[in-house]
Amino acid sequence: MKYEFQKYERRGERMSSPAVTVTRRCLIFNVASAEKYLKDSEHVELYFDNTNMAVGILPLKEETKDSFPIKKYRRKSPVTIVNASRFISHFGIMDILEKRKSFMVKEGEKGMLMLRLLQE
Repeated sequence: MKYEFQKYERRGERMSSPAVTVTRRCLIFNVASAEKYLKDSEHVELYFDNTNMAVGILPLKEETKDSFPIKKYRRKSPVTIVNASRFISHFGIMDILEKRKSFMVKEGEKGMLMLRLLQE
């Protein structure tokens, strides 16, 4: 029997632009977004714009009553996570997305970071 295997070849580089992956439980910041936007921050406040289907992330140096802590892990590569399952569940974000998805980070006003959930 003769086999005809095809080698899988990676398409493109790893994401080097600032991006955030939204999952059922958390927001995962890639290295570029963590270094650029969260370097001096310990917490974030999270916002949702239902009209534009967008998530707002406001980095903070200090904790507020509505903030979420930023957790930084060192593994093979650094990982920066915000455990946000209550936020994601409250606004039904996974109902909109259906599965985990990565988004490019856009800078908004007053230090707010924005993720557009639905692309036009």
